[in-house]
Amino acid sequence: MRLSKKTSLRSHTMARIKSQHKEIMPPGNTFLIRYLNFLSQRDKWWLVFLHVIILLLAFSFIRCNFFSLIVFKENSAEAIIDQRTSNVATIISMTLAVIGLLLSNLAVKDNLTYKLLFVHSRLYLILYYTLSVIACLITISTLRNTLDIDVFRQMVLAGTYLAVFILLGIGYLFRTIINFASANSIEQILSQKLLDEAKENLKTILLSKYSAEMFLELMTRKNITKYTLRMAMGNTQSQNNSTFQKQYQERLIYDINLLQLEKELAKPKQGTALHFTTPLSLNLVTNEYETFIYPNSGQGKESMQLSNCIKTKKKESRINGSDEYKAYFDSKLNEYAKDGKHSKVEGILSYYHELYLLEMRNGI
Repeated sequence: MRLSKKTSLRSHTMARIKSQHKEIMPPGNTFLIRYLNFLSQRDKWWLVFLHVIILLLAFSFIRCNFFSLIVFKENSAEAIIDQRTSNVATIISMTLAVIGLLLSNLAVKDNLTYKLLFVHSRLYLILYYTLSVIACLITISTLRNTLDIDVFRQMVLAGTYLAVFILLGIGYLFRTIINFASANSIEQILSQKLLDEAKENLKTILLSKYSAEMFLELMTRKNITKYTLRMAMGNTQSQNNSTFQKQYQERLIYDINLLQLEKELAKPKQGTALHFTTPLSLNLVTNEYETFIYPNSGQGKESMQLSNCIKTKKKESRINGSDEYKAYFDSKLNEYAKDGKHSKVEGILSYYHELYLLEMRNGI
């Protein structure tokens, strides 16, 4: 189900959050940065390798004046491909040795710090890219007597350009790792991550809160009341309502088509009393996503089928709040309190005070 911004409850809710709570919205990273972050994940090695293959073929067969700056003489391509393979292998071995030395001298050594280091330095992306380039260079060298001489030269040239990017990646890697040699730099990064985590949790809470408010506003506008226990006890016919008794599998409410829902609510005859069983909201896991509104069962009506108004997903897709960095600082707070490190304790308490003010400013 595709929903437009005008009909999507999710779009309306996110627009409200963006307009009223600008400070909790993440900075708008460029598409390139977001995509590099995606490729930097540990399990994306195959995607990095695929990108290297595409770049190699593109540089080899797309004619461009920039690529013609380097010219290989006859029979020089065969020697160059072997040299490039050896150069890249040497660079990666030296890089891994230096990285191991730098990691052993980190200012703060714990699992969370190592995780942050791998993310910020894009270690996985650079390592996968380098290994993919080596694999391509070896393959080109192996096919030197199979490929056409012009194609072979172009592929050697393309491999040379790909190898140059390795140096840029390693430079970025070293610069990032060196920053982690400072305890103050690590503390700044961790405190920022704590703040970012709190903002994401706030955004999830507001997503559920505002979407529930919009749903209840629609119910009020349509004079639809909450189905109460008193109604159930006074309605003997509700015991025989097969639709009401039917149990559905729990799913996640991802979005609601507001326009379609209003059209469906206008279908019952005028004077028919409508009730809703559960106030729906986004990110809610429930089994009442099809029969949450129905006419008074005393009138012999079955529940309204509204599955075409609701976009659901598996309940495992629910956005849960994260407390990884909060738990880290809690443990550090207890550790510093036991060791009598008052300045460290005051520093963490100042972070917590900032989180408290953030929640107060955003009405939580």
